Amino acid sequence: DSVKADNIKFQADIAYSPDRNTVVVSNKSWAEIEIYNLDDSTTLRLRGPVAVDAEIVGQDTPMGTMYAQKPMWTVFDGITAGPETFYVGYIGVKIQSEQDLDRTISRILEFDYDGKPVRCFTFSHDITAFDVDSDAIYTIENRPEPTIVKYPINH
Repeated sequence: DSVKADNIKFQADIAYSPDRNTVVVSNKSWAEIEIYNLDDSTTLRLRGPVAVDAEIVGQDTPMGTMYAQKPMWTVFDGITAGPETFYVGYIGVKIQSEQDLDRTISRILEFDYDGKPVRCFTFSHDITAFDVDSDAIYTIENRPEPTIVKYPINH
């Protein structure tokens, strides 16, 4: 009969680590990351690195009730899972202007599967997508044309 708030609340990216039989989910609009261990059915929820002070607000329209986050945020974008750690693209922007809607990944955060931060990678160009293997981070960056860039990772 109506649209549920889950549509805005749970827009997320998901990655699977076959080495750990673990799923990680990063929420796009809320500062939440969840780590699901499929072997023992446990879930670990991480919050931060920014405090999102927002709520879900419903508005009646001729097509039914529409739900939106007020104020809007873009927190995470993209996630990839490796054997020992996972990586999440971080934007961390409260949407206050049209330009904020165009913001892209400025940092990639690395965590272990216990939820502990490992490293933070900062970039000088806008990143629209990324992936990671054991030796490098691969990004698509606006330079100003989309360009694939490889950054070696020192372990």
